Amino acid sequence: MSGRHNAYHRKCWIQHKASAKQRGIGFHLSYGDWMRIWRASGHLHQRGVTSSAYVMGRLGDVGPYASSNVAIITQHENLLQAAENKRRRLTAAST
Repeated sequence: MSGRHNAYHRKCWIQHKASAKQRGIGFHLSYGDWMRIWRASGHLHQRGVTSSAYVMGRLGDVGPYASSNVAIITQHENLLQAAENKRRRLTAAST
């Protein structure tokens, strides 16, 4: 991988880590871990924010970003998981 791609992906990892911190979500992935997960998925070149693009989502949209708690899924699937998690929290709070 070229140095330009390495710099771009490192910037993406830094932004992901900062975003998680801002949202109060633990982030336990080194740059190497993060890249291994993306490369293993085969979707690194499809990362993005459109509904058909791929993101690193937390399983069930809960817990920290950790190698045992993430999957590469479509943005659409991530939004569905987040909505289901929110629905469960609201249901639990009302009982």
